[in-house]
Amino acid sequence: MKLSLWILGIVLLSLSWAQKKDPQKMQVRRFLERLNELEKQLEIENLRIQKRELLFRAYLKRGEEKFQQERYEDALRFFQGAQLLDPLSAKSFIGFAKIERVRKNLDLALHALEEALMRDDIPEIHQERAQIFYSKAVAVLEEKKYSEARALLDETIKEDPKFGKAYYQQGQLLIQLGEIVLAEKSFRQSLEYPKTLGEYQEEASKKLEQILEERKSQSTKIFQKGEDFQKNGQWLEAQEHFARATELEPENAKFWKSLGSAYLQNGSGSSGIEAYFQVIRIDSSDHETLEVLIRFLQQQYTQTLFSDPQANQKYRKELQKALKIALSQETLAPEKKEAYKKIQEVVESSR
Repeated sequence: MKLSLWILGIVLLSLSWAQKKDPQKMQVRRFLERLNELEKQLEIENLRIQKRELLFRAYLKRGEEKFQQERYEDALRFFQGAQLLDPLSAKSFIGFAKIERVRKNLDLALHALEEALMRDDIPEIHQERAQIFYSKAVAVLEEKKYSEARALLDETIKEDPKFGKAYYQQGQLLIQLGEIVLAEKSFRQSLEYPKTLGEYQEEASKKLEQILEERKSQSTKIFQKGEDFQKNGQWLEAQEHFARATELEPENAKFWKSLGSAYLQNGSGSSGIEAYFQVIRIDSSDHETLEVLIRFLQQQYTQTLFSDPQANQKYRKELQKALKIALSQETLAPEKKEAYKKIQEVVESSR
């Protein structure tokens, strides 16, 4: 015992002597010991965080499973548990919103999503907001509140541009409002997203076919009436009917051609040029329309050469565009091609 005390005393004296001899080394030693202690604490904290994160994910997963099983009370408890584990996560609030949506508490669902957006801005939030706006839109559609439904469907598509059912309902609504052209566009867009269109896919295809048939029949009647006005020399009335026909059937070259003629007869040169370019866009082999267009542009280009430089530049560009289209035609007669080349040379040399 005395020997042990004696040895301990020697050790303490040695340490004291070493500290006095080299205090810097002792400071380094204490620093390293403290650093090692902090590293251990950090490792423990990281393990705790990892465990908490795993538990949070497990609660979210269980909540989703219960939601899919329509066990909404159980789902709510798991989402609440997830929210307690990570109050800064948006995902638990998305879970709350989904539950309130199926319970028809749509305002509460939107409030939950506002809380989610305060924490993060992820696609799932916008998709769920789209579902809520869609549910609201369907409800007001049943009450025939078309203006309100239209605004809600616009919000739905803004939140989720790939929501097929929203486009379908929008198409149905636009038919009720008599906006057939826009209805066609909506049904076309709905068919671009079959996954979110779901059970409405077949119905959307039928609606689109019906619209196209109706539009074709309607546009033909309007066009024929325009031709009657044209035969009687009533060009303004003819122009109005031809324009309406092109709105209903924008890919009909014949309608555009007649509209172009009416514009030129009524002195609307710029509109006539645009109409003729539409004809060529739809049917580039229409050499007759191409010739009329080039002749008209050449005439306008020559007339404005010295009198109106700004207009001349415009006609020059459009004439070059028309000539380029004409010279690219393989079926164009050789003599026509030569004539167009000469015009092109003249225009190019007059820069």
